[in-house]
Amino acid sequence: MLSGLLIGYIFLHIWKVQNGYYYRMFATHTIWETWQVIIGMSKPFSMTGVNNIIDTIVDTLAFLCGAYIATFTK
Repeated sequence: MLSGLLIGYIFLHIWKVQNGYYYRMFATHTIWETWQVIIGMSKPFSMTGVNNIIDTIVDTLAFLCGAYIATFTK
């Protein structure tokens, strides 16, 4: 969630992104998660120990929650 907050703040206040903010945040995180899977850095979900998709979805939701919180820093 902290990475979403930090990157969201950068997108909003330093790069002045307004249009399509959530789509850009989603795309940024999807690219990052895809890169982690490609290089083998993605870890299995801790409760099941087998599925990277659950970890990816949970990470994405936490990232987008941080990005949403960043919109209140205006």
